[in-house]
Amino acid sequence: MKRYISSAVMAVLLLSSIAAFGQTVEIRDHGVPVPASERRGVTATLDGEGNRVALVWLMNGGTKHQLVINVENGETKQIPVEPYSGDNPFAVLHSTRDLWYSLYGGHLYEFDPRTLSFSFTCDIPSRCAMSMYEDPQGIIWASLFPTAHLVSFDPQTHELTDHGQVNEESWAQYTRSMAIDDAGWVYVGIGTAGGQVVGFNPATGERRPYVPQDKRTEGSSGRVFRGTDGKVYGAVPNTDWGWHMLSDGAATPIEGDPPVKAAPMRTDSQGAFFREFPDGSSLGPLNLEMRTLVVREADGTERELSFDYDTDGTEAAVMCAGPDGKIYGSSAHPSRLFVYNPATEDLYFYPGEGIAFKSLRTQSQYVFGGHYSGGIFWLLDTAKPITLTPVSSTYGRQITVARGEEGAENNPKNLGRFNPNVNIPRNAFAHPDGKHIMISGQPGYGHVGGGLIIYNLETEEITELKDEELLPGYSTMAIAALPSGDLLCGTSPRGGHGTTTEHTQASLYILDWQTKKVTWQSEPLEQMASMQSMLRCADGLYYCVGADGTLLVFDAEKREVVHHAALGEYGNHTTNQAMILGPDGKIHLALTRTLLRITPETFEIEVLVTPPGGIEAGLGIIDDRIYFSSRGRLQSIGL
Repeated sequence: MKRYISSAVMAVLLLSSIAAFGQTVEIRDHGVPVPASERRGVTATLDGEGNRVALVWLMNGGTKHQLVINVENGETKQIPVEPYSGDNPFAVLHSTRDLWYSLYGGHLYEFDPRTLSFSFTCDIPSRCAMSMYEDPQGIIWASLFPTAHLVSFDPQTHELTDHGQVNEESWAQYTRSMAIDDAGWVYVGIGTAGGQVVGFNPATGERRPYVPQDKRTEGSSGRVFRGTDGKVYGAVPNTDWGWHMLSDGAATPIEGDPPVKAAPMRTDSQGAFFREFPDGSSLGPLNLEMRTLVVREADGTERELSFDYDTDGTEAAVMCAGPDGKIYGSSAHPSRLFVYNPATEDLYFYPGEGIAFKSLRTQSQYVFGGHYSGGIFWLLDTAKPITLTPVSSTYGRQITVARGEEGAENNPKNLGRFNPNVNIPRNAFAHPDGKHIMISGQPGYGHVGGGLIIYNLETEEITELKDEELLPGYSTMAIAALPSGDLLCGTSPRGGHGTTTEHTQASLYILDWQTKKVTWQSEPLEQMASMQSMLRCADGLYYCVGADGTLLVFDAEKREVVHHAALGEYGNHTTNQAMILGPDGKIHLALTRTLLRITPETFEIEVLVTPPGGIEAGLGIIDDRIYFSSRGRLQSIGL
């Protein structure tokens, strides 16, 4: 098996045709920054020959394989998920019949560890399961995102029954918990725009919502579990609808917290890790980045096992060129900081530390941005060593990277967590005064309207503004400075996950830099539903790009749109920021299919390259090369 996919030393030269000019552009491939996959559920069991094995739902981009690790000798097998639809597990269940389940991408998957194969698959009526449960008869139940459909599956007959929606909402429903009582009633906890607990009677089809509408607060989620006493308990934590005992369809309030813990069952979210083997031994830490697994024997002794597996690597989320001539970026699932040094061709990442940038910009010697989830504001000082331990992205390659001294201040530095005000900080901006940096974006799960976080590098003062102080019900997604230092801000009506929008179109507003008050706001922008990026160019105009690739040019003095172009043929905007100015003053924009260059004043669109794998993240320019990511690979072209 391949341990790491590519060599950063032997840069592969790919060729891609630019139809616009009939030329050929050289794409230089620098390798896979984070050559690892993410686990989406792990369980310990025995194979058909009695060997202890760990089963791992393996995600890179999507969950394409079931990884089987033989804990006796470290041998591995990867069984393809078929049909594969590009999605990932959000709930898993290891049944009492020793079958391993997940429902995602519109399919139910049943994996049999005795044959090391998928023993059954079928379609389901919604995207994926967010929670699962096994009843006393061995029937597998699942509640589905985003429609709150309830399904049951009989492993003996392979019959799947769709019981319909247990709850109807206008927003995507996160059905994150399930339980079944002795009378056969099925209970589901739902979030996040407004927490709810619902009961369903399979015998009659009756549905009962328990939480009154006036107690369903924004950002809340219902929770249910079956206790060790055999009773089911439900609540919407942190609201006025406290803990209730749920029995035969009735909800009875109780004093305080439930008196018991949840009854054990091998089912949980995508973070599930069921460690115990039948003989009393167990799985310890599993590290998919370093390819190691700790096994704890029944007598308490431990040993570390090395193993290997194939991976396409982890997709990049965002990147930028640092002030020190290096490319800085962050992957997603797993979320890891990575660095590429063009001078030495060293490509390396920092395993074990989850740094999930969704935005990256620079100010002076700093690289900064926001982290999902939690809205963490990270500040990285490139003049000092990073205080994490780097690993080469190419197996066996030695890298020369300065290490932080023991006891040194953390670098990058965590400036704070700002969820739910900002949870998905897709925007980062450096104020032209040279001392202020900021992040903004979408709010927490179930919330509508995202805020703005401002940090003063000199005083370390933080200013936090909420959407009510900006544009209520909007998320600030793009920022550029006016000549006065005031901010022109672009928005999206999108709220946090699991919400519906209050508005249908993006809007602009101006924030007075001194007072931090909104002094002007536009009417909803007819040409743009959701803004994603903005730049001010030398012509004094503001170039805005929407989530669907729409280009809008705004004259801030006249307060009017002076140009509009649909760029959808080149793809949508990448998930996060990917628009920068080049040394020639022209705009470089990464859409999901094409890298473009836009000339200010004339608005000319120039195709630079259409990579075979598309573009997932960017951009950074160093020494007349522009860097982007395609299918988890760091690539560049010359300018």
